[in-house]
Amino acid sequence: MKNCRLAFPLLVILLAACEHGSEDSAVDAESGSGSGAGGSTTTTSGVMGAESGAGGSNVSTGDGGSPVTVTVGPTTTGPVTTTAGEGGGPSTGEGGGQTGAGGAGGSTPFESPGTVEASGMPCIAGAGEGCTRLTVGCDGVPSMDVMLRVTEPTAPLRGTIVFGSGAGGTSFYGDAEGEGAGEGGQTVVASLFDALRADGFRLVERAWVRRAPGSAGWFEGGPSLVDATCRFATLMGHIDETIATSGALCAVANSGGSVELTYGMVFWNVDALLDFAIPTSGPVHRLDQACHGGPAWEDACPLAVESYLEACQPPSLQCQLAGGATALIDAASDGACSAPPSPEVDARLLADSLLGPASPGLLLETPLAFLYGGEDCSAPVAVGLTFAEAVRDAGNTVETIEIVPEAPHPLHTEQHGAARIAALIEAHCGEAAQR
Repeated sequence: MKNCRLAFPLLVILLAACEHGSEDSAVDAESGSGSGAGGSTTTTSGVMGAESGAGGSNVSTGDGGSPVTVTVGPTTTGPVTTTAGEGGGPSTGEGGGQTGAGGAGGSTPFESPGTVEASGMPCIAGAGEGCTRLTVGCDGVPSMDVMLRVTEPTAPLRGTIVFGSGAGGTSFYGDAEGEGAGEGGQTVVASLFDALRADGFRLVERAWVRRAPGSAGWFEGGPSLVDATCRFATLMGHIDETIATSGALCAVANSGGSVELTYGMVFWNVDALLDFAIPTSGPVHRLDQACHGGPAWEDACPLAVESYLEACQPPSLQCQLAGGATALIDAASDGACSAPPSPEVDARLLADSLLGPASPGLLLETPLAFLYGGEDCSAPVAVGLTFAEAVRDAGNTVETIEIVPEAPHPLHTEQHGAARIAALIEAHCGEAAQR
């Protein structure tokens, strides 16, 4: 709900140090069940991400395995006051049948672009009593089931936070399985969730159900990312109307989830619903450059990173998506990401980009904070920082663009990253005015 944030005492959160394993999760439509422990995770340099992280100066670390105390401190980039802008008209991604609602208007009411109905199928085993399964439909893309796991606060309600996992979004954020973090990462996220619930926040996790084993989750069904994220925008409208009926509404999403979140805000007006948003380890600024590079991006990529993360420079810095990340973009672009570069293909990718010519603009209603892991030199860092600076330079409220010490690509699965997320939520989510 929108949008009167109050000042609250700075949150101090203790998270135990954990060792990270490796685990993969898949939610399959055919069986209605997930594959958990014992799976393998493929590390890529793209939206699916590599495990690694470090950076930032707001952390006091105890010795060995002792708790880490994190407080809100100075930000890398100071707050920027939002500038009111002219309304951005509808925009259509190249090659797609959907028309984005446009997020640049500054005062455009949100209208759900699709439909939500009960699925009739159960959530996967172990999802918990607070899980419901829904079917989300939009014109131009296949309908897709999604599971919503809702966990109520243990203190008086202050607001609702929607969490989006990475890759194709087929894992719950709290399970930390598809992120490649293993049991250690799950313990860290569980501590984060306990702290947020004790601070009065309701938690909503979404997990998209694969339409077939091995499919690409929310990316599936193109013909563009703009079209594919219609389902997320529709889901957010449903959450706003039926779950987050009082208090603030905020969102946190990692890697592939940050792509889903920012496309929803820029193209589908989801920013009209949100009081605060934290994209981590993403998103992708331009699909043509992230997929195919090119001389201009080869020059710009190191420059985008060097002032934030000196350790990430060639050859360790990765500037193009690869492997599983490319496959995800392919699923929403008819294979354009892995296709040989050509003027036609690159023009189609650019037109489907956050910073492309079809974008309605970057004047957003929602304050944001962008976080990246200091040990993460994968492509989402460079492309994500480029987008974050564009949002800041457009006159939006960007509370911080920040490198978090010792945090990997799945930033929330490491204690410093989780603690920084909690501190930002405490400082900037808060209570919102009643409707």
